[in-house]
Amino acid sequence: MPEHYCQSCGMVLTPDDCGTDAAGTATDHYCKWCYDHGKYTYDTTMEAMIEDCAPRLAQNTGMSLDEAVSLMGAVLPQLERWRAVQENEERYGAEARARYGDEAIDAANETLLDMDPQTWNDMKELERAILGQLSIAMSDGEPDGSEARKLVAMHRRWIALNWGCEPQDEAYLGLAHGYLADQRFVDYYDKPCGTGATAFLVQAIESSLTRA
Repeated sequence: MPEHYCQSCGMVLTPDDCGTDAAGTATDHYCKWCYDHGKYTYDTTMEAMIEDCAPRLAQNTGMSLDEAVSLMGAVLPQLERWRAVQENEERYGAEARARYGDEAIDAANETLLDMDPQTWNDMKELERAILGQLSIAMSDGEPDGSEARKLVAMHRRWIALNWGCEPQDEAYLGLAHGYLADQRFVDYYDKPCGTGATAFLVQAIESSLTRA
């Protein structure tokens, strides 16, 4: 979506409609009704936002309510606030819910939806840094070495940001083993870092938990 649309509700932004970042500076990513001083102004779901906004969209444009709902249903999944959750559900939702349960996945989704853009950017930077550190640790060749321990600390922090809490050892180890069972996760780590990267990460996690 072009950045002159609010990345939460999809409305066209004018200079008077812009929300503000943590410093109080106007941002062209969000409207003031969705975002104020670096935080979302209210917690909601994509479905609830459509239900709330579609009637006003229909009234203001002359389209039918069904047309407004259909349009918002197509637009919102492309917006910054909702895109990560939507993509995760499409790619991993069924397996993740079967493995961890609906309650855990719903909580993780809520964490992502409530995450302010600065924390989101920090999490994406950490995600990129993990891949770099994985390559370094693999070159070192020691799953229980200092570079591997740094890798695990970074990775566990990244999982905590995604989940909204520090993962317990058993859950964290189960997640790691799940990587090896899913080719999508193997590709995610092996393609940028080299064949065996996923297996090395899992070995490093196992070593860290053994030491603990």
